[in-house]
Amino acid sequence: MTDSAILTWNVPECPFTIEAAVRVLDDIRLSVTDAFFSLPHGGAEIGGILLGQFDNGRLYIGDYAALECEHAHGPSFVLSAADEDRLAQLLSAHANDAGGLRPVGWYHSHTRSEIFLSEADLEIHRRYFPES
Repeated sequence: MTDSAILTWNVPECPFTIEAAVRVLDDIRLSVTDAFFSLPHGGAEIGGILLGQFDNGRLYIGDYAALECEHAHGPSFVLSAADEDRLAQLLSAHANDAGGLRPVGWYHSHTRSEIFLSEADLEIHRRYFPES
């Protein structure tokens, strides 16, 4: 695969197509793997923001920015007040990136539980990513 390879995702529940640069997904996967092996029994969970563009029913994810989490609440990716401040700064810093990419969502690993959206996850989504 080349650096320009794209993965496309369509599901009936989502009214638009999601495309992501394979390089971005691979980088995130490698970071998740590193964090997983950083601690015994599930490692540390990590997260960050997704940078992209939305145009004509297509969401393109072309980059990401990791969010340093202080893990004040343990190894899960649960944001402290200081982490939320860093998230707001990260979003602001990437609001007008070169190439037209802007924050379009966020990610975090689930290495200590099944994949689900906790109430804390939903609150982050509502507060920082209110667009559909």
